[in-house]
Amino acid sequence: KFFKAFQANPRLNIVIKTMQTSAIDIIHFLIVFLVIFFVFSSAAYVFFGSRMKEFSSMSRSMMYCWRILMGEFDVEAMEVVSAPLAYLWILVFQFLVLQVLLNMLLAIIMDTYAAVNVPGAETIWAQIREALHTARETRGHLDMWNLICE
Repeated sequence: KFFKAFQANPRLNIVIKTMQTSAIDIIHFLIVFLVIFFVFSSAAYVFFGSRMKEFSSMSRSMMYCWRILMGEFDVEAMEVVSAPLAYLWILVFQFLVLQVLLNMLLAIIMDTYAAVNVPGAETIWAQIREALHTARETRGHLDMWNLICE
């Protein structure tokens, strides 16, 4: 219901159409993302779980992997377990999940946006200017609301 207000403006409606059109592709992408994320979380649990509190359970491992995606992690703590393994795991995780999958998600959204985009749609500023112009032109007219409703 919140986004229905955007439908009045063709340019703002592009956001809604993009979300609606790309929803199926994004759901399929999320399935692949979650499988890969679960595999990396499981690997981190196996590799680092016995020596690091952050990976001591699957749920903690998944939460810490999410924090790694957000850029918040302590590589020094992972080095204590095995420096080469820690660097290899982080390198592959960052490359595959952040670089490849994030760019795939952006490509899905941008491709849908390009297909939905209406090149000749009037901008919000042009619509505001037109509404103000109409308001100025009709300023002296009778208020129809009072004539009809009273």
